[in-house]
This record gives sequence, structure tokens and C-alpha cells, in this order.
Amino acid sequence: MSQPLLQDEKEFDRSHMSSAAYDEDEQTIRNKSFIRATYGELMGTFLFFLPIFGGLANSYQSGWDPLLTGITLSLITALNGVAIIFCFSSLSGSQFNPAISFALWLIGKQSNRRFIAFTIAQYFAGILVLACISGAFHNADRDMFKYMALTPPNASTKGNVFFTEFLMSFVLTFVAFAMAFEEQQSNQRASAVSLKAMQDDTLIMYSSTPQSKSGFAPFAIGFVLFGICMFGGGSGVGLNPVRMLCPAIFANEWQDVYIYLLGEYIGAGVAALVVHYGPQTGKRDMHDLQETLREVPKDLRQRIKFLGDKVTRR
Repeated sequence: MSQPLLQDEKEFDRSHMSSAAYDEDEQTIRNKSFIRATYGELMGTFLFFLPIFGGLANSYQSGWDPLLTGITLSLITALNGVAIIFCFSSLSGSQFNPAISFALWLIGKQSNRRFIAFTIAQYFAGILVLACISGAFHNADRDMFKYMALTPPNASTKGNVFFTEFLMSFVLTFVAFAMAFEEQQSNQRASAVSLKAMQDDTLIMYSSTPQSKSGFAPFAIGFVLFGICMFGGGSGVGLNPVRMLCPAIFANEWQDVYIYLLGEYIGAGVAALVVHYGPQTGKRDMHDLQETLREVPKDLRQRIKFLGDKVTRR
């Protein structure tokens, strides 16, 4: 029997499947996709943080200069971030950050189930990384984990800590959303022209299409990560709740951790709203923009109600 005939039979069988059987098959596909995506977040977060926490442990035991430690960790974060985003973007979107996952959920780009599963997977991956660090380095004691736990620099106020984390999380999320998440939705509306030149006297400007922008996204995020990590500010830049919470658990060091977390989650959420409902999403028509803005309170109410229900059930 020829291959085309076999294909026709498969299509015939599928077209005559009962509605319940078809729904079951579709649900199975969704479940497999969900498991793969959660696995992607677990492994991606693990591989992302392993060299970061490993570098911090090596810095502690080798007595590196603080300036050398800062530059080295910034490079590790940026370069490793590019590689891991490329590896796992097709599985889960390469979030690796509970604040980013929260921001995606806030604007309705991530389901409740994925938001909860991804957040648990990310935090668990961070704990697993520190467990591996404990086994890989000799004399891995509480003092080493205390060194790895981020605390505010001397003379920093709680306001400095919150605003630094808010600002840096806003920058990272804004770039990630503008370059990757929002642009992928714009691909269907993109022009077939990949490069357009607009000449005005001696000035030539080139604008790339969403396809080329989203393809460059891992590099753009990596560049921004390096700059953000070198910023320092009033918090030392934690930027990721996993970076803050997991070392705090191992070191039992909780100074201002909640302020870091608030700054990161709020900064990411505000950036997501600005990008999603802003003009860079392609909503150029004023009427469409006004209609979109009317939906903002409704969307936020639904998300906040979901969180309230979860807290009430607990």
C-alpha cells in the first residue's frame, strides 16, 4: 500500500472520530505540551543559575576582588543567558524568572496553570542548584551561602532597594517583551520586506521587521542583562526572585528580601502593561487603542480575583 493512501486513511479516520475522542486527543496534546514547557523552565532555570551561583561560591572561597567578582558575574549572566534562551525558547519561551512569568500572566499571555507550574519549577530549580553547589564545593557552610545572598550595600535605604529593583526589572521586562513576546504576535501582520531604507538628505535609517527582531532577542536580552548587572544601585541588582529567595533559604538571611521581591514583581508587571497596551504593539489606530485601554481594568480585575480566590482557599 502506498504512503499517500496510508495518509488518506489517517485523515479519514481522524475525520470520523467521535467528538469526545477528538477532544481527548487534543487534551493529550495540550498536556504533553504543558509538561514539556514546565520541564523547559525547570532545566532552563537550573542551567541558567548553575554557573552564576557557582561563580559566587568560587569568588567566596578564592577571595576574589569585589570588582572582579562583579564584572565576571555580569559576563556569566549575560553570555549564559543568551545560550540558555536559544536552547529553551521553543519549549517554554525561556522565562527563567518568576517575575517575568507573573508579568506574562498579568496581561493574559500565560494561563493560570502554566503560571503556577512555571513559578514552582523556577524556584525548585534554584534550590536544586544550591544543593549541587553544596556538594561541589568543599566547606560549603552557612557563611558561604550568606555571601551568596544579596543584601543592600551600606547606607542604602529600603526606598533605594525597592526603586533599584523596580527600575532594573522594568528595563529587563520591557526589552524582553518588546523584542520577543509582543513581536512574535506581530509576525502575522509583518510586511514581507525585511529591510526598509528611508533616506532624508544624508541620513539613512533602517528598520527591521518583527521576524528579525524576535530572532535577535536572545542577544538583545543578554546585552541588557550585562548592563543591568553592572548598574549596582541601591540593591546590588537581584533582578530575579530566584536569585533572592533561594540563597536566603540556605543562609537563613532574610534582610529586606521582601523589598527585593516586591520591586522585581511590580517592576516586571508595570513593564508588561506598558508594552502590551502601548503603541509599540502595532495598535496605531487611536480608536483601537482606546478600545484596548478600556479592557485593561477588566483584565486586571480578573487576574486579581484569581489571586484572591487562591489566597481565600488557603
